[in-house]
Amino acid sequence: MQSDLLQGTLTVSVAEVDDAGNLVIEGERRLNVNGVTHFMRVTGTVRPFDIRTDNTLFSYQIANADIEYRRDGLIQRYAGPGFFAKAGAVVVLGAAIFFGAQ
Repeated sequence: MQSDLLQGTLTVSVAEVDDAGNLVIEGERRLNVNGVTHFMRVTGTVRPFDIRTDNTLFSYQIANADIEYRRDGLIQRYAGPGFFAKAGAVVVLGAAIFFGAQ
């Protein structure tokens, strides 16, 4: 079960138009913030009449959608869920050993 919500804006290009007139799209975006690189890539097929007047559409309107998102970088590696809990456990264990030995 998915529990995360991904919100973002991405510009795509039309790679081809299929026989039915649908648009095969592809696009990617990289953004670096404080040493963390955010990468998003989208490919799929869109019906031209699903494109709104402001030239946008929702991801659920992309047929055969392949949507990839990832974060890479120093902050992601050390500040992920569980890191501070593990570090805190090591400190408490070290203190227990130190004070227990006295």
